[in-house]
Amino acid sequence: MSNHTKTFALLIAGCMLFSPAAHAKVADSDMPELTAYFKTDNGLDAGHARMIEGPNGILIKLDLENIAPGPHGLHLHDIGDCTPHGELSENESPFSHASGHFNPNDKQHGFLNPNGSHAGDLPNITVPENGKLTLDVFAHGLALNQSEQMPYLRDADGSAIMIHEGADDYTSDATGNAGPRLACAEIK
Repeated sequence: MSNHTKTFALLIAGCMLFSPAAHAKVADSDMPELTAYFKTDNGLDAGHARMIEGPNGILIKLDLENIAPGPHGLHLHDIGDCTPHGELSENESPFSHASGHFNPNDKQHGFLNPNGSHAGDLPNITVPENGKLTLDVFAHGLALNQSEQMPYLRDADGSAIMIHEGADDYTSDATGNAGPRLACAEIK
């Protein structure tokens, strides 16, 4: 099975967890949700992620703009701090305060890694030539707010959702070789 076929299978599995009928119910329900706003390292607005907590995970509704065309890694990071490069010391890379991937179960990185994956690993996204993308992604087994059943993102220091410069290879620990951090949104 090719990597593209495996990726497609993962996306289909996530979509089945939130069918159109289930999505309509979520849109009209009182399920916890929040909106996180992306900024690029040079300060441009880059859209938002509307996150809706469901019984089996979080539906992430991306509405992006000002993102370079092409494939990009998408991950949940451990700390909700999207301090841009201009406010960091010379030795720090853009959005480095967000720390590593959200990984409460101490796994290795990657959907295709036999010792993975991080709870914060999400499928790659592909942005068209106009730099805009609207897409739903499902983060299975996570909660927004404190939960005894699932790891949750809104703890004392929050979390972040990150778009990387390149595509995630779904195997390389610890980052998937997705490259520098391109845009960041705080989840608090």
